[in-house]
Amino acid sequence: MQRGLARTLLDHNDILVGENNEDWGPSLFPFFNAKIKVSKGRMKKWLKANKKYPSSFKDIEVRLAVADRKANREWWTENLRKKHLSHISKLWMDLRREEQPWRQKSRVKWLKEGDKNSIILHFMANGRRRGNHISEISFDSTRVLDPTRVREGVLNFFKEHFSNV
Repeated sequence: MQRGLARTLLDHNDILVGENNEDWGPSLFPFFNAKIKVSKGRMKKWLKANKKYPSSFKDIEVRLAVADRKANREWWTENLRKKHLSHISKLWMDLRREEQPWRQKSRVKWLKEGDKNSIILHFMANGRRRGNHISEISFDSTRVLDPTRVREGVLNFFKEHFSNV
């Protein structure tokens, strides 16, 4: 089974493939299912009480979905296009505003704790730099170690190679 999901900020619709509700018979672990049902109910209550997703986001997403359906039925008019773009920009601004405290908290945490992987990242970057560095070349059975002659040798090699192509 396939169905298209609502489009919000992206320029395409996501497709949900294989929403399958097959009946596999009775559960082998009814005790766990009972616990899960109780936990699920409690979790739903908690999510409703602590939901931070503003209703304005939902309103804008609904308006975008309506505009998309309308655009699929008829040609985009200038007015419809302007409304659509204003809804998208409003949603972007609202999402950025919602996201800002999280960015600030992560920045504070990074400043306080530092980057735990910085040593590993430096080792990787330096290793890559060493691997990409050409410190010597050999041509005509002669080893060249002088950096200026190495550069000239590499440059001449590629000049010859690409002039033949």
